[in-house]
Amino acid sequence: MERVCVRVAGWKRDSFVALPPSLCQYLCEVSGTKKFPIPLEIVELQPPCRRHKVAFAGQKAKGEGGMEVSKELAESLGLRERMWFRVQEADVPTASRAVVVPKTEGDYAAVSISSKAAEDGDVLNQVGLLTVGGSFPVWVDGTNKIAHFTVRSLEFSDGSTSSQGMIRSGTELVVMEPLETVSKRKEAKRTPVAGGGGASRRPTEARLLCLTRDILPILDLGEEAVLNSEGEAGEALVVWDITGFAAPDVVRDLGVGERDQANGKSPGGDEIESVLVKVVPKSLEGGNDAKGPRRHASLCLRLVAKAAVPEGHLALAPGLFLSLGVENLQRVLVLPVDCEQESAREAVSFSMEVSEVVDQKDQEAQVDESLEEEGGDEEKPFKLVADASTSERIVKSILKKFKDSTAENDQGDFLVLSKGMIVEACDDANGGRGLKLHINSVSASSPDDTLDDVGSLEHVAVRALSSVEMEISMGQRLSDLDCSGGLGFCTGTREGQKRDYLNSPWLVSARDSCVETLQMALDNDLSSKFLSRSIQFPGGVLVCGPSGSGKTVLCQSICDKFSSTKFLSKVVWLDCQDYMNMDLEKMKKDMRVSLSKAVECQPALVVFENIDIFASSLGDGQASMETFQFCVFAEYLSHLTDCVREERHRISFLGTARSLDNVHKSLKKSGCFDSHFAMPMPSRKQKVEIFERLAGAKRIHVGPDVLSHLEENCDGLDVLDVEALVELAMHRGLQNLTERHGGPGRHAGLAISGGQMESILKSYVPSKARGTSQISDGDDSVKSWDNIVGMTKAKAQLEDLLSFSSKYKDLIDKCPLRLRTGALLYGPPGCGKTFLVRCAAKICNLRIISVKGPELLNKYIGASEAGVRELFEKASGASPCMLFFDEFDAIAPKRGHDSTGVTDRVVNQFLTELDGIESLVGVFVLAATSRPDLVDAALLRPGRLDVRIKLDFPSHQERFEILSQGMSGVSEHVLADIASKTAGYSGADLMGMLGEAELMAVQRQIEDDDSLVASKPSVSDQELQDALFSSRPSVSAPERQRLEGIYSVFEHGGDQGGGTKRVTHA
Repeated sequence: MERVCVRVAGWKRDSFVALPPSLCQYLCEVSGTKKFPIPLEIVELQPPCRRHKVAFAGQKAKGEGGMEVSKELAESLGLRERMWFRVQEADVPTASRAVVVPKTEGDYAAVSISSKAAEDGDVLNQVGLLTVGGSFPVWVDGTNKIAHFTVRSLEFSDGSTSSQGMIRSGTELVVMEPLETVSKRKEAKRTPVAGGGGASRRPTEARLLCLTRDILPILDLGEEAVLNSEGEAGEALVVWDITGFAAPDVVRDLGVGERDQANGKSPGGDEIESVLVKVVPKSLEGGNDAKGPRRHASLCLRLVAKAAVPEGHLALAPGLFLSLGVENLQRVLVLPVDCEQESAREAVSFSMEVSEVVDQKDQEAQVDESLEEEGGDEEKPFKLVADASTSERIVKSILKKFKDSTAENDQGDFLVLSKGMIVEACDDANGGRGLKLHINSVSASSPDDTLDDVGSLEHVAVRALSSVEMEISMGQRLSDLDCSGGLGFCTGTREGQKRDYLNSPWLVSARDSCVETLQMALDNDLSSKFLSRSIQFPGGVLVCGPSGSGKTVLCQSICDKFSSTKFLSKVVWLDCQDYMNMDLEKMKKDMRVSLSKAVECQPALVVFENIDIFASSLGDGQASMETFQFCVFAEYLSHLTDCVREERHRISFLGTARSLDNVHKSLKKSGCFDSHFAMPMPSRKQKVEIFERLAGAKRIHVGPDVLSHLEENCDGLDVLDVEALVELAMHRGLQNLTERHGGPGRHAGLAISGGQMESILKSYVPSKARGTSQISDGDDSVKSWDNIVGMTKAKAQLEDLLSFSSKYKDLIDKCPLRLRTGALLYGPPGCGKTFLVRCAAKICNLRIISVKGPELLNKYIGASEAGVRELFEKASGASPCMLFFDEFDAIAPKRGHDSTGVTDRVVNQFLTELDGIESLVGVFVLAATSRPDLVDAALLRPGRLDVRIKLDFPSHQERFEILSQGMSGVSEHVLADIASKTAGYSGADLMGMLGEAELMAVQRQIEDDDSLVASKPSVSDQELQDALFSSRPSVSAPERQRLEGIYSVFEHGGDQGGGTKRVTHA
């Protein structure tokens, strides 16, 4: 919005900010029906770019450019005179109830004496925004006497949880007695927190780290976070513990550990045994999903200091994440809980009701993946059942682990079981059925078994030295909770196989190139050097490549790299195609919310998939309003990225696009997506490796014959096609399994043979070859070059062009040669140019894309050139492929003779594609014409269509061979006589004459006997003579003579204008 400079006003006696008049007027206009105070966020312009939430009640500052604050507010927020901030709107919910505590007895006495303060008048008039754990001043009765308060808790009418809240008229304000007053009145000694030594306890902020199967060994928490117990029948039971693990600095920031430091122990090491805390999720602006607002809840946990936990983090089990309703790497507020020693009892008795949490996706993921060996008679593994006895067994295993870990501790540790807590268990560490239990309610038999600091949350506190009596009942199953966390042991094998695929050598080299740029803001050491030297972080990385080239897989590999314990970066994934049908304002809000989530959970990596939909110029059929919206949104996205860089947040951006040309110019500017990476195409061996890894992830056995056959026939396949082949192989394996055992039961694993893989490849059409204009396979009788009659010299030239690279592959790889991949077929009409190309494609097993000349021409400017580019892109993606242009002289004539300039631009585009910077690999470009003199000479130079293949009228011997192949039942002397009489006939003329003779034979057979219609008619000598008498050559003698002259001049490199010269008179 606007930049302002801090001014400390000694005369102010409230905690509101006063803003410049112009900004006040703007806020009053945009707020509309909103009531004062209005929440605002101020962002420091200089490092470390701190952010604070403040309240604005309509007060105007003296002069423009200044933000006036009271001295007390400046001290509490750490503001100094002449500090510059950016002011922007914020979204802070209104609290329905606020609990505050005076800091001292004097503050409490001052408030008690003042009736106005007791009625909340002073608080509502002077304070508009409260932060849990923070403090605020109140000027009693408008005098200079100040009472300081600490915010204990905030409650909201919708049941949500937030560390900050607005207080307005109607908010219930509860003023509690200070702790020292309560202590004196009770005359009871407070139990010190383990390792606390009576030090002052203070709230702190931390990031949450979700424990998974892969992270447990890294943090050395395998035996502490997961409990293993044996049942009565010997079955294994795996349970996630409800104890949290904190980094040493988090425990130190809580004010716990000073006594250990005084005794010579490390205040942040594992010597600090535990501390009881209350975890309050920080409300994220983007904390909503498709089901509605995300459910947030506070939780009381026992934290154990662990040196292996990353700095500033809390490591919690997946069930505790579901209990809190938070995401991985989200920030939370950690409040220390004080425990009363007098509440210790020898026995603790409580009752609770639990429900099984059911999630359809989780159930599908936990279907037993392992298949028994054929003929195995092993007993089925134990299945966990959600009943009272199983629930009691799970809770007892948690309590036993807690007591065993604190057996030598005499400081009175507590373990808290509270309402809303979710406990996870699994019957088998190798993939058995998982179970989630949600505590609906819990009630202690004695009030002494609860803790006052936990608040109104239903709970029971269990001391390590106390015996436990419990009664558990089962409630109705729940299915409306967000169970995206999942039990790590049930999905660990599948996630490990997926990670193995993401770390394949093909992706590692490409991933490392992108990581080198992105890690500047995400690596702790590198980012600290950037911030200390006031250097801005580099812009984002844009990965470009055609559809199916593996851009999404590469981005997933990069995200997997930054999600590791080395970086611990939050990943925010956005697919820009989701914004296609959104309203403009909804687009902006959704993008702002997503980036706010990344800022709150930084360091973060934000991925924009398909960012090229915001193109600066869209298709002809695109509505102008939609084009305008996309351009506005692209510029807005560029503005947001600029704001993130200016505020020096530790956020990196990663995007994908099919083509760099389609990306809006505002997104390619410096500081936005200024690093561009072209997606590499995997080699044959890399494609085989990708197939093998994907097949292994799906537990499909592939033998060496399958892999070798795939390596020989994988040309033209991209990453998406390889994934589709794995799916087809799995379907074939399931079919084999069903046919072998008569049903989809549990038998031997899936497997396919080399022959089945061959049939799959033969029937599969690569994605880039779909939807193109293709010539049919041609004549079934043509299986080799020897089956083509005539055209001896042309066949030899075309065979060398198409087969040279495959015959001498090893030799070519050693020599830096550029193979000749372009040819011009010319000759009179009907002499077999198109027929020869069709047969060559079938013999060489090449996909062929055929284009008639006029098909490319378009009346719109630039459309014809775009068509040429698209054709070459399709051919390159479908390689090995043959790109065939028929009637080439219609689309590539000599430049300078077209008044519209359309064909000139098409020729220029052809030249760019044929010998551009990016050479064509596996694409043969063939063109056919009967007038080579009309083709632009630049297209026929070396490196382009430099091979010239002439197909002339067939000779006497070639005519005889054509007639013999078509009329096997006619005598040779008749065929020789007809061959001598058909001089000047083209191949098409001869085939037309033979067709006429066959038609005469069919008519004769119908007239003789209707019953013999189904039999094959035989052509007689007379019918062939009659067909010759009725036929004529399609090219007349004068025309043949004229064409021979044109071809002679063309072959000798003379004037290509058909013998005519243009004379210019001065």
